[in-house]
Amino acid sequence: MEHPSRADLISEDTHPARTHTCGEIRAENEGDEVVLKGWVDTRRDHGGLVFVDLRDRYGLTQVVFSPQDNQTAYEIAGQLRREDVISVRGTVRPRGDDMVNPDLATGAIEVSADDLVVLNTSETPPFVVSAHEERQMNTNEDLRLEHRYLDLRRPDLQENIELRHRLYQTTHRYFDEHDFLEVETPVLMKSTPEGARDFLVPSRLHRGRFYALPQSPQTYKQLLMVGGLDRYVQIVKCFRDEDLRADRQPEFTQIDVEMTFATEEQVYDLTEGLMVDLWADLEDTTLETPFPRMTYDEALRTYGTDKPDLRFDLKLHDVSDCFAGSGFRVFESIVDDGGRIVAIRVPGEGDRGRAAMDRLEDHVTDEIGAAGLIYFQLPSDGSGLEQNLSSDALPHEYGRAAAGEVSAEAGDLILTLAGDPPTVYQQAGDLRLHMGEELGLRPPADEGEDAFLWVTDFPLMEYDEEAGRPVSMHHPFTAPHPDDLDALTEDPTGVQARAYDLVLNGNEIGGGSIRIHNHETQMQVFDVLGIDEAEAQDRFGFLLDALRYGAPP
Repeated sequence: MEHPSRADLISEDTHPARTHTCGEIRAENEGDEVVLKGWVDTRRDHGGLVFVDLRDRYGLTQVVFSPQDNQTAYEIAGQLRREDVISVRGTVRPRGDDMVNPDLATGAIEVSADDLVVLNTSETPPFVVSAHEERQMNTNEDLRLEHRYLDLRRPDLQENIELRHRLYQTTHRYFDEHDFLEVETPVLMKSTPEGARDFLVPSRLHRGRFYALPQSPQTYKQLLMVGGLDRYVQIVKCFRDEDLRADRQPEFTQIDVEMTFATEEQVYDLTEGLMVDLWADLEDTTLETPFPRMTYDEALRTYGTDKPDLRFDLKLHDVSDCFAGSGFRVFESIVDDGGRIVAIRVPGEGDRGRAAMDRLEDHVTDEIGAAGLIYFQLPSDGSGLEQNLSSDALPHEYGRAAAGEVSAEAGDLILTLAGDPPTVYQQAGDLRLHMGEELGLRPPADEGEDAFLWVTDFPLMEYDEEAGRPVSMHHPFTAPHPDDLDALTEDPTGVQARAYDLVLNGNEIGGGSIRIHNHETQMQVFDVLGIDEAEAQDRFGFLLDALRYGAPP
């Protein structure tokens, strides 16, 4: 029998509007006549029947074509290919007991097709698009992006988009219930650099001049507060011209919030309330509040980072005093120059072989960038202490002192790095993460319990060696702690900021600060940052003027 060409299969849709989605039909619909429309996920030919898994955004339904029901539809169904678009009219019936699919929402039923219309055909896709996870292949990301419209048909991506939509709805509702006004701020604005480079848009009317795309609505929302709007929120696009990293994109979306007359505690409570609602609505999980808090200094000294992952232990310990008088010149010279010796106790790894330790040493020097790794092993048989230095260079008693300081036991491994802070803490933090991943202690982001943390009391400024002056740790509008105002000029890097970050599983997911609302203080901060009055007026004059007219805290 001759089959028509695939182009000849296409016809106008003569069926009524769809009655159900492909994820909607259940056993209670038995006997109903239904109309389904969607994409062919798979086609199987078995014993004189054609089975088609029909897919749309909502799910998958098995459709059965029989020559006894409709010979023409059966013949056309035999020519269907993946991603063809079809409309099916048929009757819902239960599957046989041995054919029920408990993993599928519609797995108890199938649709016996009475008629079939091919709405469009598809060429063979460059990669598998399927609701069946086992049929999906690891596909090159560039190929997926080139055919993004196909990639978006995959259920996991559609679930991500739906999750984002639900997050938006919960967020809108939450802030509305807390009396926030949603205000759109301009996308074309004056360039007010905030750390990254701006994306610039040339002006047609003013040749040689440019608009900037906002890195954040920072200055606009401050003006809204000066305007007395009290509580502002916006789910807003932001743009930063910076190198791509896993947590850095040139275009991203953030939930942007501003409040007047607010304390840090109110900000913490408000944000935690949003997280509680989001996790309840999206993950069906109850979060415990208040979230734990840790100062910036404590986070750096204990975990080697200002965004620690608290889902596993392996804390950092300062063991500098344990090596006092050891005669080991490397350690002694570092400590004499103000450096520190930092140790990590790794339980259960004291029996590692030499080859594994050599690989770890290479990782520390080549990937982490530390000068070297000194380690001490306490074998599980209790035979004593082993180290990668001779006892002549470093007597064992000092290694035992370090082991005691970190409460090590037989079977443990102690890793030590030495250097100047904060670099040595950051390197030890990188080593901690490496060990956590190598030992399987750090679960993937979508597994295990979530660990929230507030990191507080950031420095207002840090010294930039290249610039030869202090620079803002966050942005130049962050308020200094009132107790440190007198030190702003003399010791700017020692001033504490009223700033805070929210960390989840080792990732910074939010951050903010109490803003400067006093014109004099803002000018003082600009002066310390090397921004003179003329430059400040040129870049931020509109905000500085607003601060003269009763700006609220």
